[in-house]
Amino acid sequence: MYRLSLGFGLLFFCATQAAAGPWPREKGKTFTSVAGSYRYAPDPGQTESDGSFYLEYGLGHRITLGFDATDDQSSYSHAFVFIRHSVLPAERALKLSMSLGVGVSRRDNDWEPMARLGFAIGRSTQIIKSGWWSISAAVEDHRLWDAPIYKLDATFGINLGPRWKSFLEVETSQRRGSSDSVTIRQSLAWQMRPGTHLVFGLEAKEVGTQSFGVRAGWWHEF
Repeated sequence: MYRLSLGFGLLFFCATQAAAGPWPREKGKTFTSVAGSYRYAPDPGQTESDGSFYLEYGLGHRITLGFDATDDQSSYSHAFVFIRHSVLPAERALKLSMSLGVGVSRRDNDWEPMARLGFAIGRSTQIIKSGWWSISAAVEDHRLWDAPIYKLDATFGINLGPRWKSFLEVETSQRRGSSDSVTIRQSLAWQMRPGTHLVFGLEAKEVGTQSFGVRAGWWHEF
């Protein structure tokens, strides 16, 4: 797997759906996230952009329904619905979940079915300040390709104060016959009002070539 040359210490801001993970959504509660990235790749000297929409709805004590969609400037898009089941009781500090999703993905102008199976583990922490960590793994089967996509992601967060939180995300994916992908984000989220956050920062990504840029987003819980 290729490595990003931009170190963690140089990353100070960014944002994605940090509220996603093994934690169950409370029954009747909804979480939405909208985010977009704009990056520059020095070699070959071109810009890249992508956008995403994410939604979760608490269906029951351990069941969360969701929708995930993304579209990039180049040739790939996806949109799928998923159901996530929390394996461990809610009162346990350690959270463990499994999820199953079905939808469609696009390469160039071709749309085909896709399916996704995922697992996630995480828990809240208390070191100097309160925080959290989570690790998720998934395999995706796309009719667009002959080989499945394997993903492994990790998130490490800390609550900086009543209205600020920061979190580092590392996302990786691998498919036989294509370049491995690595994305690093270090996030800062500001609570505008209860249930609503603005998120912004820097992003570094490598898929054969390296690109660096900015990302901004919006979370809302209701």
